[in-house]
Amino acid sequence: MGFARQWGIRGGIVVAAALLALFAGRAQAETKPLEVIAFGGAPNWPLWIAEEQGLFKRNNVAINFTQATGSVPLFQGLVTGKYDIAITAIDNSIAYMEGQGEVELPAKPDFIAVMGGMAGALQIFALPEIKSYADLKGKPVGVDAKTTGFAFVTVKMLENGGVKPSDYTLESVGGTPFRAKALDERKVAATLLYSPFDLPLRAKGYSYLGSVSQIGNYQAFVGTVQKQWARDNKDRLVGFIRSWVQAVDYLYDPKNREAALANAMKNAKVDRAGAENVYATLLAGKEGLQKKGKIDLDGIRTVLKLRSEYGTPKKDLSNVDPAKYVDETWYKQAIAAN
Repeated sequence: MGFARQWGIRGGIVVAAALLALFAGRAQAETKPLEVIAFGGAPNWPLWIAEEQGLFKRNNVAINFTQATGSVPLFQGLVTGKYDIAITAIDNSIAYMEGQGEVELPAKPDFIAVMGGMAGALQIFALPEIKSYADLKGKPVGVDAKTTGFAFVTVKMLENGGVKPSDYTLESVGGTPFRAKALDERKVAATLLYSPFDLPLRAKGYSYLGSVSQIGNYQAFVGTVQKQWARDNKDRLVGFIRSWVQAVDYLYDPKNREAALANAMKNAKVDRAGAENVYATLLAGKEGLQKKGKIDLDGIRTVLKLRSEYGTPKKDLSNVDPAKYVDETWYKQAIAAN
């Protein structure tokens, strides 16, 4: 009887210790920062607001942010688990899922878009002496990677302007900050930019040649994850998406305009006029940050048409359902409790 009583006490201690360890492990997993990677610039505005307004903390998540230098290292890191969430062009993940990526990845990709980020808001800028697309013949044009991202947007816009791919050379120079720098250093004659990287160039008299809106709706940035990671980290992903959506709601609320401008000045490192430009570009028109973080399936159709036209190896994706590359499971949970 004494042995049984003693075993019962010891057994209870063992069980209690095991439960404490389990709960501690879960708590640690929930508080472990999400590794988020994104390109620089104003499309990260919801991240800045979510941090400043305590939205991540409110939704029981924290993030470590890495600024991407290019799409290749971003997707190499995402597929190997170095990063959990990427804010990046959906064209990138489609390219790698369809075997048209810039490089062979070190593991099999299972990328899925889980929320919207930015639609359109992409513009081509050129050296001051370049006054039309025709002036780009024989010149180098800067892109991140030649077969992914916004490269095909650039190619299509030039082609619509009467300049064939054989008329110029594409140069891989990295993400948008690096492309803006390459243009300013005259290493390329033109490139595709988004806010606020166009602002210093506008001030210096660089030429604006056109907007992606000329080729239709275009889904640019999305939140991308590995699908199995999403299944294993449901609560953390839902918390991240909810924080993003709440931040976008905050930005679109007119009463927060002054605070939003101050945030942009601080994080985008622009003056008041620059912040006003960012606001107008991303919040005041049909293009820009997507309300409620909602993905535009029609915008993905444009991505698929471009990839069908210019992707290699050749593959017709024009009739593929764009929902193939999207899973709103976690998004729906996030906005349901928002």
